[in-house]
Amino acid sequence: MSKPWRIELLGKLQVLHGDSSYSHFETRKTAALLAYLALTLPKSTSREQLAEMLWPEEDPEVTRTRLRQSLAALRRVLEPAGGDTATAAVIVADRASIRLNPEAVTTDVAEFESLLRTARKADSADARREGLQAAVDLYQGDLLPSFYEDFVLDARRRLSEGYCGALAELAPLLTQAGDHTGAVAIAKQAVIADPSDETTHLCVIRACAAAGRLSDALKQAREMERALRQEWDTTPSEEARALVASLRAVPAAAPTGASRPLAPALESDPTSSLITNNAPLRFSPPDPPTQQPAPRRVNRRTLVIVLGAALLLAGIAVWRGRTPQPVLAALDRRIVAVLPFDISGSDGARDAYFADGLTEEMTNTLGKIGALTVIGRMSSARIKENLSSGGSLARDLNVGTLITGHISKETSRLRVTVEAVDARTQRVIWSEEYDKAYRPSEVLEIERDVAQRVARSLRVRLSGSEQDKIARKPTDNFAAYDCYLRGRYLWNQRSEDSLKRAITFFDRAIQLDPHYAPAYVGEADAYDVLGYYGYIDSATASRKAQFAAGKALEEAVGDDATLAAAYTSRAWEKMVYQHDWPGAETDFQKAVQLSPDYATAHQWRSLHLMLQGHERESMDEIDVALKRDPLSFIIETSQGGRYYHAGLYDHALRRYDDVLNLNPSYTIAYFWRALAREKSGMRPAAQNDLLKAVTNSHRATLFLAFLAKNYAESGQRDKALAIREELRRRSAREYVSPFCMAVIEVGLGDKNQAFLLLQKAYETHDGALTFFGEASPAFASLKPDPRYGAIRRQMGLPPLTNAP
Repeated sequence: MSKPWRIELLGKLQVLHGDSSYSHFETRKTAALLAYLALTLPKSTSREQLAEMLWPEEDPEVTRTRLRQSLAALRRVLEPAGGDTATAAVIVADRASIRLNPEAVTTDVAEFESLLRTARKADSADARREGLQAAVDLYQGDLLPSFYEDFVLDARRRLSEGYCGALAELAPLLTQAGDHTGAVAIAKQAVIADPSDETTHLCVIRACAAAGRLSDALKQAREMERALRQEWDTTPSEEARALVASLRAVPAAAPTGASRPLAPALESDPTSSLITNNAPLRFSPPDPPTQQPAPRRVNRRTLVIVLGAALLLAGIAVWRGRTPQPVLAALDRRIVAVLPFDISGSDGARDAYFADGLTEEMTNTLGKIGALTVIGRMSSARIKENLSSGGSLARDLNVGTLITGHISKETSRLRVTVEAVDARTQRVIWSEEYDKAYRPSEVLEIERDVAQRVARSLRVRLSGSEQDKIARKPTDNFAAYDCYLRGRYLWNQRSEDSLKRAITFFDRAIQLDPHYAPAYVGEADAYDVLGYYGYIDSATASRKAQFAAGKALEEAVGDDATLAAAYTSRAWEKMVYQHDWPGAETDFQKAVQLSPDYATAHQWRSLHLMLQGHERESMDEIDVALKRDPLSFIIETSQGGRYYHAGLYDHALRRYDDVLNLNPSYTIAYFWRALAREKSGMRPAAQNDLLKAVTNSHRATLFLAFLAKNYAESGQRDKALAIREELRRRSAREYVSPFCMAVIEVGLGDKNQAFLLLQKAYETHDGALTFFGEASPAFASLKPDPRYGAIRRQMGLPPLTNAP
């Protein structure tokens, strides 16, 4: 008899039972308890051990009570009242211990590890290949990416290594079976899974060369060299250099049918050198290679290199003798990108907000389907730009399905053509044309129908809860819906003017429909960002953001995506204005649990973790944000900020350069690159970047303040004083952040005045004061002063004992 309950932990935590799925738990600790019991299935764990693990800082009596409460909450999910009594005993608990019933529960982790064990014990290459392929297909993502408990981190690392090892083993087995296309695709998955590991790059190089794609193999070799230099400041190993040298020695052209002599088969298992389980930590460069003392082992490595080169040369020789065929890599069709919709009609340019808004709403609707991974809107926009020039961003991101659309908007009618396209072949999977009345219920019907068609075409079965989420109407008032789309369009531009204009549209939407939760979220987001950059006074920003986020939470009950966005907005307000770090962390955790694909939640939580001294977890979280929206300029820039804070200025500069090469007008990246350039001794170049930020932002206070600091520290004191005077005059008619004035005094060397202004910024809850922690390397000159530590303690920030 099949087990009625299945717990999935790879990618995200969810419980499956029949046609139902459940991913929302009463508390974060309830979810952690389930995760631990699932990972340790079928073993029992003592209640004392569970309580200590989940609440390590609490009194034992308190932890026992909390464990009972979490267990009761878990039973409400796994053993609902009125359930089938034959399958109800999912949790086995007594006074001493707790476990899940192995007769009733299965997990994707246990299945994955079982498939790996079976494959590696297989007697034949075919059986081994099939088992590894099944394991790779089952691995839908890293283990519980939003959890950071020790038991999760250890298991996540182990499973990730198992996945990478399976990919490295599978690629050469596919090559041996003649499936060169599949081998290359699997090898590239290995690089995506661990781009800083030399072994994964070697896997691609070997697969490409065996497929006769010599230029791709050499291109991957260059990428390997770049990745090792960027991530670890090292060069490829002797083995890798020998392999690449053998490929470069292949003649540029050979007579048809010509082949090179083959070395005799010297190893029975030519794939053995492809497998590694050594995954270095992010901030620790790999240990230098050590010479192996055993002569026999050195000989085996040499022979493997010779054999590998011989096999590759044989593949190239065969390829030279036939007409090259296009090679199409297998992509994951359940990774979906909604490309920005085109619009025409009465005024296509003026109505761009509607196309942008419909694209974002379509992305959000598809994101409610748990089996799909939906790429964020910023990345989708760059994929579309790249496709128009014949690029391969979709393939590089493993996006298998593209949703494209064209809108024709008239006064009272809306015509929308939507296509689902196979990104690998560019074949249209299905196409539909909608002719609807111009009102939100009809727009919602388009979104719902597209989501259902995408699910059917990808053989995804929607649960009842997913169907309910897709069918949910946020508002019946079309004017409110239209105002909301206009507000979001302006918010995404992130300038001071666009943010203030966005608020007017969100306000109008709320007046038209006081129960419209997404409009409250939009308003909270706008106030959050305005105060953070010092565009408005923080008292106003905090009060209005807090109120709007609270209203959104009240009105969005049952809508996980909107609730996640609302919790994210409230978490930001708690972090930036109230310095309520535990409260912010609780809200961030709720957000990522409700909507694991919401990139902004991961991005903003990464800042929270960094400010609280959790550098490694912060980098992990920004990596998760990038996975959800891998080409987002703001998230890429934020990753650069994490490198900057850690003192990895070269890494930060490369990230900012990547952003500005693609978007030369991106103001925020100029600002952060200036700070990194200053710490790298490039003060004149930093000054140029700050001038661009000031010009692009129409002389925003924050950027002006850091420009004045740069001027003062460069010996151009008169220019710094002129900016200070300008901001003093502006303060008579508009809000000027005391933190920004403090930045200028730091540059001028007046520490007493700087600390007075920093104290004022703290007392007035100045949102821009967040940069005191976020950009802490810029304030290194203040660090020896005891008042520096005092300000950080008041803000709730940990001491920077190892700060650059």
